[in-house]
Amino acid sequence: EVVEDPAAAQVQPFASSHLDPQPGEPWFLEVMYKADALHPQGYRNTVFSSHGSGTGWEVRVDPRRGVELVWTTTAGGHNEYCCGLGHETGVWTHVVVAFDPERSQHVIYVNGVATAPHSVSGAFVPSEKETLVGLNPAWSDRYLQGCVAYPGVRRELPVATDRLLEHVQALAAERLAAASAFADELDSGAGTEDEDEDEDEDE
Repeated sequence: EVVEDPAAAQVQPFASSHLDPQPGEPWFLEVMYKADALHPQGYRNTVFSSHGSGTGWEVRVDPRRGVELVWTTTAGGHNEYCCGLGHETGVWTHVVVAFDPERSQHVIYVNGVATAPHSVSGAFVPSEKETLVGLNPAWSDRYLQGCVAYPGVRRELPVATDRLLEHVQALAAERLAAASAFADELDSGAGTEDEDEDEDEDE
């Protein structure tokens, strides 16, 4: 199940050329997911992806290493950056990846918590595959068992670098609160429906 936000409709594939990192430009990715279960082989739990053989990028989640970013470059090849957070199932997890070209570093944020930056060597190698949510575009057995919300990529940082942590913390709080409110609404609606059925049976 793929949703644009916890209460919206299915997301269509993105055009990869609009989402791939460009030389010398910053890159900002946001996505939120709730895994019903995680495959023990972490590379099979794709959350947001434009990753093919030796190309592209991907966000996925490993049951032991947490959120992983795959980032393919001319110097490092297939790079995997793990943060150790976000491997819980049954709960919404908010993820941001920010790339600073001046420092040539990624920072992965999970639920507003910044993890250690990762240095990047070489130029990004784009994929010719379309960008998909909850599914790897090259291998159909790599997908998330669960829900995905708020997928998006910007080729710019939303605020200055020194304000980025504060911005991501507020964004995560807003997204997670919306997901919680939606879950409460579903629970409330389900309860009302059950009560109505009971009243009908009594009549």
